[in-house]
Amino acid sequence: MIDPNTRLAFSVVENPGVYALLLGSGISRAAEIPTGWDITLDLVRRVAAAEGVTDVSDWAAWHIEKFGGEPGYSSLLDALSVTPTERRSILHHYIEPSQDDLDAGRRIPTLAHHAIARMVQSGFIKVVVTTNFDRLMETALSMVGVEPIVIKSVDDLAGASPLPHSRCYLLKIHGDYLDNRILNTEDELAAYPGEYNALLDRILDEYGLIVSGWSGDWDPALRSALTRAPNRRYPTWWASRGEPSTAADDLISARAATVIPVTDADSFFVQLADGVEVLEKARRPAPETIEMLIAATKRNLASPERRIELGDMIANEAERVIRRIKSEEFPVQHPSVTNDVLIERWQALEAVAEPLARMGGIAGRWGDGSEFDHMRSAVKAIVGSQPDNGNQALIGVANYPAYLLYHTYALGMTKAERWKDLFRWFTMPLTRRHRQTSLAINSIFLSYWDGVELDWWKRWPGLDRRKTAWADHMIDAIVPWSRDFGLIGGEAVDNFHTLEVLGGFANLTGSDAEYLSKLNDPIWMPCGQTGWNVDARAAIVERLQAPDVQPQILAVGFCRGSAEHWAGCLNAFDQLSRRMGWW
Repeated sequence: MIDPNTRLAFSVVENPGVYALLLGSGISRAAEIPTGWDITLDLVRRVAAAEGVTDVSDWAAWHIEKFGGEPGYSSLLDALSVTPTERRSILHHYIEPSQDDLDAGRRIPTLAHHAIARMVQSGFIKVVVTTNFDRLMETALSMVGVEPIVIKSVDDLAGASPLPHSRCYLLKIHGDYLDNRILNTEDELAAYPGEYNALLDRILDEYGLIVSGWSGDWDPALRSALTRAPNRRYPTWWASRGEPSTAADDLISARAATVIPVTDADSFFVQLADGVEVLEKARRPAPETIEMLIAATKRNLASPERRIELGDMIANEAERVIRRIKSEEFPVQHPSVTNDVLIERWQALEAVAEPLARMGGIAGRWGDGSEFDHMRSAVKAIVGSQPDNGNQALIGVANYPAYLLYHTYALGMTKAERWKDLFRWFTMPLTRRHRQTSLAINSIFLSYWDGVELDWWKRWPGLDRRKTAWADHMIDAIVPWSRDFGLIGGEAVDNFHTLEVLGGFANLTGSDAEYLSKLNDPIWMPCGQTGWNVDARAAIVERLQAPDVQPQILAVGFCRGSAEHWAGCLNAFDQLSRRMGWW
């Protein structure tokens, strides 16, 4: 039987962003912030002290004897305070750290808080619901560079970002200890405002749930929300320190939750975060595996007798990629595709594609053309595996491995000056979704990627203000793979810019030289940084126009073999640069 901690970690990794956390006071126990029962007993002690009683070993028993009943957190607060402001002042004493606390490491984020923050930072957890008044969760998140959307009252809901669009959504369902609108008496906890109920209903319906540090005893409105959830799309996991309380046991049964016995919240969340990290790393091809593929590709390219093995390697790796992108790991039916969901999918597909894409770069650089059909088949097979039905954004990026392979193979050929094969690569027909056929240069090159909007590239971190975010990402993430065939730094970027220019020339093959030469307005073509970086394009064009280079390029079909058409293409680039300069 697989350990439940491992099952949970596996589920979190395979369903990033799907689980919400429900955290109670037990999560802050190690910070020496008292639980509700701890506060209750201390309030009894203070009441007794006011009446001259100090030497008692069992304050709960004293309360029973004195007042005829069990001490209650809610009843004590009601008895000792009249307004929410007074109650907030009482709680402030138990939560706000003094300088002595800070010096002693008390009332600061615990190992559990830091472990949760790690999972939020990496995108595995996005929603946290807590009954705690303290700010330890916010502090831990801030320490890893995450600023959550914090909802601590109904008023906060009005201006908050929508739940699916938030990197981290922290719902402090009972309020914040510095806010007078905290909910902490029995009457206040009996029912939530309608806005809170609607939000909880949505969270509990659309997300899985991981419960920790919450007994369920003191919060009837929250218990009601858990029991009325209409649809449990994802499972509930309940971390229990000892036997669950009666209230918790009822909820566990109602939600068919899996109970995980834990020693404390710290050890539970640290183990979970560590497990998630290990499993996430295991999803990526091991560096030694990639290096072995690269070495084998080079070995097979070096010997004509090993070309069959090379073809088998390419086909096998392409089939591996297709199996992965068609598996349940990458569903295209998704209830809510936020920016984070889209980028996480994109990043995961990039990891899946890396081995094949890097093999493509090597084959482009040192191939002799006999591998061309294998590469073409691999690209066509991946594009052909793209699903027809589902979320259009997820369908669009599903053939990202083909997009990457298309570029890396072209980069290798550009470095090798295999102009004839490069022109064939640009102009090969490619059957897209819905059985439409077009030239590859028009459907899977730079800004011309069928099914993917250009603005989606700007959702990658740090690319929101870039003119050519697609090319910038390729230069940051993909061009460095050119080191496999001896290019690093500026030389690798120049090689990419050369590919950009030649791709633009290939795209314009269908236009007449006279039309291109007379352009006074921009026409669109697949472009990258050389579309607006005039200096970079000028340096590339100067090299391509060298007497021993340009005739070779024209001879294989670029620019219709015409110097006049070449000049027209340069004019088209100039017109486009003027437009892109205003972006």
